[in-house]
Amino acid sequence: MVLSLKKYSIDFLPIQLKKKLSNYEYVFNPSFVEHENINYLALRVYCEVEQAILAYVYCWYSDNERIYEINISEELEKELDIDKVADPKLFIMNNSVWGTFNTGYSKEQNKLGIFELCKAKLISSYLCFYPSRIGIEKNWAFFYNENSIYALYGITPLTILKGEFLDNNKVIFEKYFVDKKTFFHNCSIGTPLLEFKNEYIFIAHRKIIRNRKRLYIGRPFTLYFGENTKLKASNLFLFHSLKSLFGSRKKFNDNLISCTYFSGIFNKNNNKIILGYGINDLKWNLIALAKDKIWH
Repeated sequence: MVLSLKKYSIDFLPIQLKKKLSNYEYVFNPSFVEHENINYLALRVYCEVEQAILAYVYCWYSDNERIYEINISEELEKELDIDKVADPKLFIMNNSVWGTFNTGYSKEQNKLGIFELCKAKLISSYLCFYPSRIGIEKNWAFFYNENSIYALYGITPLTILKGEFLDNNKVIFEKYFVDKKTFFHNCSIGTPLLEFKNEYIFIAHRKIIRNRKRLYIGRPFTLYFGENTKLKASNLFLFHSLKSLFGSRKKFNDNLISCTYFSGIFNKNNNKIILGYGINDLKWNLIALAKDKIWH
């Protein structure tokens, strides 16, 4: 089964934020959350001046349209002594707003980390370490359980890590759970995890390869964590529109056919799930759907 998402698009951003974003030709990979009456939106933008893709978080109070802008690229590069910030994704963990990021492609090992936001300010940041990691890490999905931080590290096989915060801006992870029987062909973690009752839901990416080039669409997953830890995949596949599947002439990645890149997930008032995604690394969209429409 497939589901085109374009018709479920929503538009609730303040006018002032839209004006700010209109200064950039390319804006993509949105991630939205709301916490304690403050809205947070992470995005990647292409800056013509710097000729680079930068990460920003925009914040605004629900009863005030004043926009607070955080240059996450600049702040994390300075705080953690890194060269680049890619793929910022926001999520709620332990009743606080957190984000995850990586440093993109590297000839050696890249870096992956998390950061915490409070009242439109960056208040802490950490690099994540795992001895058995692969060279290029992009998407771990973090969650908190019984006073400990965990990370969904992979879904083929299902691998969960457990971490410990250190004082020097580091989180050290070790292997906690592996189910080698869990295998989902060409699927990888996409959005952060969203805790929903006694389970965690997220959208993974299904990669389709043709002539060594890649096309990405979404696939809903559910993680059950506890005495019977397991991963369940939906048979539904998600994309923005039929037209978007053919890609765009402009490409930041020559190996990409097209992508509906899922970067954000949030539960709005226990009623609608808000998903954020990028369209071919050039545009962005937010949609709202009832949970049962996607996870069933």
